[in-house]
Amino acid sequence: MKKILSTTLALLLVLTTVCSVSLSAQAATATDRVYELHYGDKLTVTFQPGEDHRLMFATMTATETKFYEFRMSNCVDGGILIADNPGYKNSYEQDKESGTAVLGAYMEKGKTYYLAFMSCPVKDTDCVITVTDHTHSYKYYLKKATTKANGYEATGCIACGYLKAGTKETVLYAAKSMTLSATSYTYDGKVKKPTVTVKDSKGKKISASNYNISYSGGRKNVGQYTVTVKFKNRYSGSMRKTFTIKPKGTSVSKVTAAKKGFKVTWKKQATQTTGYEVQYSTASNFKKGNKTVTVSKNKTTSKSVSKLSAKKKYYVRVRTYKTVKVNGKNVKLYSGWSKAKSVTTKK
Repeated sequence: MKKILSTTLALLLVLTTVCSVSLSAQAATATDRVYELHYGDKLTVTFQPGEDHRLMFATMTATETKFYEFRMSNCVDGGILIADNPGYKNSYEQDKESGTAVLGAYMEKGKTYYLAFMSCPVKDTDCVITVTDHTHSYKYYLKKATTKANGYEATGCIACGYLKAGTKETVLYAAKSMTLSATSYTYDGKVKKPTVTVKDSKGKKISASNYNISYSGGRKNVGQYTVTVKFKNRYSGSMRKTFTIKPKGTSVSKVTAAKKGFKVTWKKQATQTTGYEVQYSTASNFKKGNKTVTVSKNKTTSKSVSKLSAKKKYYVRVRTYKTVKVNGKNVKLYSGWSKAKSVTTKK
């Protein structure tokens, strides 16, 4: 059996018919006339005045194993269906192009095939059906892959779906993931531009020739930025990822003990910051009992904490933050925490 396009790709060959009868849903009944076709036939069907469509049935027994061509001319719109059973299960259909419906079919010698022809005729003309040898006419077919569904590409015959020699049907797997080379940066006054990798549902990289990349403006100050991939060529759709530029951190200069408290001093970090957070805990790993105090001015460099337990050891660390707009809402972006210093409160 000759290699033909998959069912999915073969459907790309089919044009939607505007006639009022669905070709693929029909089968001959006892009252329908069934024509017997032969290789070389030229069957003329005369339409009655006012008749806007007709569904015709035929059988043909192949005399040789080869490709045959069925051509129906003088139709405004129409289609041809062929199957190896009278119920037209697993049938193959081709609709008209430019007033002529053409179907190429691979048929085995001695086997009987069932055909259905639907025609919306050109006014005051006869419908002519011919049976000849089929010569392949190839065309490149593409169903683009999306972020949700696979696509396909192949070069096949427009009338029978036969794949061109030396080619194959290629599955274009759906675009599944988009990753950035970095999703978090620390502010340093330089524009950030992470590289993009896109992979399909099989984990294979999709060539950059299949998409364009666009970046949010700025990408230098503290904030959240968007990278957008817009697909083209063999893919369609888009994907988005965000990355963050966080404020530069600070360091604790000293922590001085006080009566049931302490005073912490840190290095000023006023560029691209809004303020600071001071965190203290009795646990050196800060996994429990943490308390956090916000300092809302970025020029402030110290904070006193009171009402603590006397003669108790505390660990203290500081980080910066900046308030920015993300999707129209105020969001705080934080630096990493400084190294902690310890202090034991006075009695």
